Amino acid sequence: MNDHIVAKDWLELARKNYDVAKFLYETLQPKRLSAVFNACQASAETSLKGYLCAKGLNIPKDFYDAAMVCRHCAEVDPAFENFIDGCGETDRCANGTWYPPAIKVTSAQAKRSLKQTLAVYNLVSDRIQELIATKTENEPRNKNDLEM
Repeated sequence: MNDHIVAKDWLELARKNYDVAKFLYETLQPKRLSAVFNACQASAETSLKGYLCAKGLNIPKDFYDAAMVCRHCAEVDPAFENFIDGCGETDRCANGTWYPPAIKVTSAQAKRSLKQTLAVYNLVSDRIQELIATKTENEPRNKNDLEM
């Protein structure tokens, strides 16, 4: 299967997770911050795995650590270095609120996580579009283009 098609599937899943996180943050009262962080973490992780897939690289499916996947992405594209710390904070908050003993988190942290998650999603989306455009530009237009 085409890596770019699978990458778009990863990105679609990431967007759904982000939309859930945003919905939970904006509508539930009292806020369910643990659910917001978990949806943000899932969104960031799946976005980043989509980028690795688009690049034709191995996707670390056996772990659910957005910061670690972000480090893999940063090895390919330094722009991802800007998101490693934020992904790490989202990971810590997601894991720390999901399992006992739960850590204390704030609405401000959740808002920061939402912003970071959307930025990761947007960077990955842009990079995948660039990869698709580059591949399309380099492909022969028709059978005659293959002949020299």
